[in-house]
Amino acid sequence: MTKRRARPAAPAPVAAPPPPDTTRFLRWEGPLFVGIAAVLVIALGYLSRKAMNPDGVSYLDLADAVRRGDWTHLVQGYWSPLLPLIAGAAGGVLGLGHSASIALVHGINVDAAIIALGILFVWARRIESPTMLVGSVAAFFLASAGMPRLEAVTPDIILFAVMIALSYELAFHHGRRSLVTGILLGAAYLVKTSCWPWLVVTLVVRLFAARDRDARTLVLRSTGISLIVMALWIVPLSIKSGRPTLGSSGRLNYSWYIDANTSRLPDVDLGGNGAYREVRAPNNQLVTVATFNDAAYWTYQPWGDPTSWAQQVTTETGGSPTVVALIAYWLRQSGRIIGLWLLPMVVTVLLPIWYLRRRDGLWRDALGTDRDAAVVTVLGTVGVLQFAAIHAEPRLIAPFAMMLALGALQWWCRPAAVPMTTRLPRSGQLAMMSIGLVAGVAFAVPKFVEGVTSAARLDVVTEKLEEVRARLGTGDAPIDVAIVGPAAPVLSAAYLIGAHITGQVLPRSARIVESLPTEQKSALLTQLFGSRAVLVWESQDDGAMQMLLLPRS
Repeated sequence: MTKRRARPAAPAPVAAPPPPDTTRFLRWEGPLFVGIAAVLVIALGYLSRKAMNPDGVSYLDLADAVRRGDWTHLVQGYWSPLLPLIAGAAGGVLGLGHSASIALVHGINVDAAIIALGILFVWARRIESPTMLVGSVAAFFLASAGMPRLEAVTPDIILFAVMIALSYELAFHHGRRSLVTGILLGAAYLVKTSCWPWLVVTLVVRLFAARDRDARTLVLRSTGISLIVMALWIVPLSIKSGRPTLGSSGRLNYSWYIDANTSRLPDVDLGGNGAYREVRAPNNQLVTVATFNDAAYWTYQPWGDPTSWAQQVTTETGGSPTVVALIAYWLRQSGRIIGLWLLPMVVTVLLPIWYLRRRDGLWRDALGTDRDAAVVTVLGTVGVLQFAAIHAEPRLIAPFAMMLALGALQWWCRPAAVPMTTRLPRSGQLAMMSIGLVAGVAFAVPKFVEGVTSAARLDVVTEKLEEVRARLGTGDAPIDVAIVGPAAPVLSAAYLIGAHITGQVLPRSARIVESLPTEQKSALLTQLFGSRAVLVWESQDDGAMQMLLLPRS
């Protein structure tokens, strides 16, 4: 009987070694890398600590209402509530004044940005992908042709962080944590009420992409939780409005940007308003004057509560565009969004990383193992394109552009069973990954330069305004101011000295007043505003102004 020869043992399979820097990068260089990004954010936040914008004045007015416990003025249809609630509550606890309140909001924005960076690091570490970390941080600095406007006193950076957290929940956790997902969806509405149409689309897309009945149940459960969170604002807003409402931002923006009505502000209004009256100047010309009855609660009532202001409009000078004009407007908006604000991120971050991480079956995975990441990409794209419909700005598209990028990066960078098709040497891969970082730095440099120069300029403005307050001898009491000319360019200055704009000579009549001899001008302004203001500012479109003290009664 012949002895059967033993088969030689098969060699043990050798696992493909991970990229040599993966573990070390995520453990050591990764935190340092994110730390440097955080330092840049803090530096920009510090340089812009006194920066203001007209929208920010309204948000800070609402924060003041929170400090006073004035819920009547807090509840209005245009501005979103979460930033004023956070800033007002924190400012009340800390006892902050006007200048410190501005710095507080910048601090809130910096905190939101750092939290966002922390989520990006945790996400990349959990999928063990240095490429994801580098790509997501580069996208952070390029989400809208540069980093989102950290220097703006608006809630856009908070929404930016919320969208990063929501992307993480949907793409990494597959939306299984319905409580967290629902709270984030509801918070997105409280941060920016105008995003509610996108929330509806989110529900539809997630239900359509759900794999089974259990997944659809989780989608519905998280949606129910989000509605509870949203009700915290919808209920009081609807009670005040006397009808169910989600807010007025969509209606008003449509009127201003699509119908092109000039009733947005007295600065540009060519029609009539219940707050306007005509007064005959000494040279026999008619001067249009606005007086603001609720001015004691606002720096500038028309922009502090656009919903109430719109209700006073008696004539609108715009009109609905033709279909051809509307399509042309949408194409221009889309071209601006895609060709200007998204292009740097797509070219320097997404395309290079797609090239590095491409593999066989990559696109099929969008319907299978990477379905949730692909859904996040779709939702980000929808969020970006929604602004082509009415109004687009870089700071508005940034949260959704970041969502688009994160969905794509999760889809492409997760550990894959199929080898990558890239044959580049390691040095070439590192070079391609660095393109986005270099571009991000290039876009950030002008912001830092502007921050340095504007900080010094703002210090000078603040000193001059404090001199005005000292000259008036009003102490900490609000200063009642009347404006001759446009109000928007001087809103920041008004807030800095605690001024309330109680009346305005509209820009269309400002030259009539400014051309009068000094004595006649003083007499006319005293007649118009003597009982409503102690100070008149003759303002220009560039923010320059001349001050005139009115005689005190």
